[in-house]
Amino acid sequence: MEAAFDKYLTAGAYHWAEGSPFHWRYNAPLIARYRSVLRRIPAGATRILDVGCGDGYLSYLIAKQHPHAHITGIDDEASGIRQADVMTVRSGLKNLEFRHVPAGPTPFRDAEFCLVVLADVIEHVPQAPAMLRELKRVLAGGGALIVTTPNRQPGSVWDVRHVKEYTPRELRSELETFFRVDAVYGSWPMQHFKTWRRKRAGRIVLDLAARTGWNVFDSEIGNPDQSFGQLIAVAQSD
Repeated sequence: MEAAFDKYLTAGAYHWAEGSPFHWRYNAPLIARYRSVLRRIPAGATRILDVGCGDGYLSYLIAKQHPHAHITGIDDEASGIRQADVMTVRSGLKNLEFRHVPAGPTPFRDAEFCLVVLADVIEHVPQAPAMLRELKRVLAGGGALIVTTPNRQPGSVWDVRHVKEYTPRELRSELETFFRVDAVYGSWPMQHFKTWRRKRAGRIVLDLAARTGWNVFDSEIGNPDQSFGQLIAVAQSD
């Protein structure tokens, strides 16, 4: 089933471009989101599933950071998986693979993975409980789920293609139906994100600072309010 959310046919492997400090499309908030995920992956993780991997850039970063783990990226966009396959060959990494998996049940065994990543995916899913139930099935007991999603802002939406945007309390409630939620964090201070989003001189300054090692969007806080634009939840499977 081809979904309506398909940037890859027109934009190509754009996450790879936005992740490069040498590319004009460099995206400081995106890098901060990925770092939020990477810093929470334990060193001993062996089999990792990246759900909604798109063009595979985050999967690549995980595989690079954890060379002894095997990373599987899945997406229901065939065009994204094609981009991921091409970029993976170029990267030379051997510990990751990509599969086109339509929405619904996955082809994996029960308890096959010790870690599942869901990076800015849940807001696009019409039936989030069904997806979370399936992720619980493929996640081993004691395994971890890492979720990122935009923090819903009053009077606006982040993207008209989002099915549902979450507050911290709503995200916790959604996940707790199937998992034990350790914590929900916030990143992307909105005062900086609003400056960055205007695409003026302020954005140039913030991106330049991030390219040189000081990314203001990396700032995190526990129990965030709406002054932070990105949510990061860490949950456990019993």
